[in-house]
Amino acid sequence: MNSPAPNRPGVRLLIGNFEETMNDLLEKVVGQVVAPRAVTTTRTTTWSDFVAKGCAEDFDLVLFIPNNLFTARTDPETFDPWADGVRAVRRIKGNRATPIIVLVLVDRLATYEPALLAADADSVLPLPPTVTALKETITLGLDRLG
Repeated sequence: MNSPAPNRPGVRLLIGNFEETMNDLLEKVVGQVVAPRAVTTTRTTTWSDFVAKGCAEDFDLVLFIPNNLFTARTDPETFDPWADGVRAVRRIKGNRATPIIVLVLVDRLATYEPALLAADADSVLPLPPTVTALKETITLGLDRLG
């Protein structure tokens, strides 16, 4: 697979997810796609940190799992990770042109994919994604940056 945007010295990746094993996999796959370029990864585990970094910092790619970010809210009745995911995509896209790939539980894909895409997510993939689908989606996202 060709490395996207070969003129870039490296790829800055933002991951929003609290599962370290999944973060390791996502980072590894991005590294395979852009090799031999380096990947500099920022990992976030909370909604507030994820959105703040996504809006303020210049990333080449954002990957996140809405139901795998911690919230400061103490009332579980008021917490909706999917609505927060839509708001996060809108806020980040309002500040940056960064490609955003959202990973969604397969049984919730049909319900939440349309809203996430309407919010301007570049792609929504089912969890767990196949490595092939993930690589193709990452390549397309990075190719959009030029």
